[in-house]
Amino acid sequence: PAGVAASGPASARLSTNSRVEFTTAVDRVTSDLDEAVAILEEEPPNKAVFPVRALYREAVVAWRQGVTLLSESLLSAADDPSSGGPIDQVVLGLSMLRVGDSVWAQLLEELEGDDVPSPVRPFPAITMSPSEGNALALALQWLQAAQSESNSLGLRPGIMVASVVADPEWQIDAADQVVVPVTDGVTFSVVVGNAGNIDTLEAVLRLTVVGGPEPVEQELTVDPLEPGRQVTLVFDPVDVEPGAVYQVRAWLIADFPDADATDNEIVVQFRVGED
Repeated sequence: PAGVAASGPASARLSTNSRVEFTTAVDRVTSDLDEAVAILEEEPPNKAVFPVRALYREAVVAWRQGVTLLSESLLSAADDPSSGGPIDQVVLGLSMLRVGDSVWAQLLEELEGDDVPSPVRPFPAITMSPSEGNALALALQWLQAAQSESNSLGLRPGIMVASVVADPEWQIDAADQVVVPVTDGVTFSVVVGNAGNIDTLEAVLRLTVVGGPEPVEQELTVDPLEPGRQVTLVFDPVDVEPGAVYQVRAWLIADFPDADATDNEIVVQFRVGED
């Protein structure tokens, strides 16, 4: 079992881990544990190691169950941060890791016996449980970290309004006001992106312009976006009057969970230049 790795990142680090980092660490640990179980398929050198083999199997199986329970429950909690999370599963996962640690300690004691063959002796001390203390309290800490807004552990789309562009192009004047050159019509283009880690679903992008005789409202459909992708949507021209002040608002209407709803709209107040 020399290749068996220690437990994954502690709860304090979990709040900053990405899903890829987390699943990579878990896959590495479970692969090591599977290799450890495979050793049991080999023929034992003699009957003296039977008790050690039994403890070995019990420890590795408990660790494997603990890692699986803990990782699956934490990912489930991260995917649904509005829920309380599967607290029972996290407690059970932590408990199984402790069972494995306890059995492994017994195994090391068995290896001190004189009847155990010497080639089997170099077994390392292993502790898979991430920390000590009350299992329920630890489980709550892990769930809180898994559902932290600071991480990208959960599978969540991150649809966002990245920018709003005007044609004619607006500028910032000496008074720090947004100004569109003299014109009787403005065409707005809105860039929508996906800053999350899974595809978005279809959404609606709505644009309103107020300041003229009547408010103008338009909307376009935003097709699903892969993570990291952006799309530019162009609205119909909006009539404006020179010298008038307007406010344009572009915002998303999405019927699915979003990693950050605060970036779903942009509002810009601008003035149309005059001769």
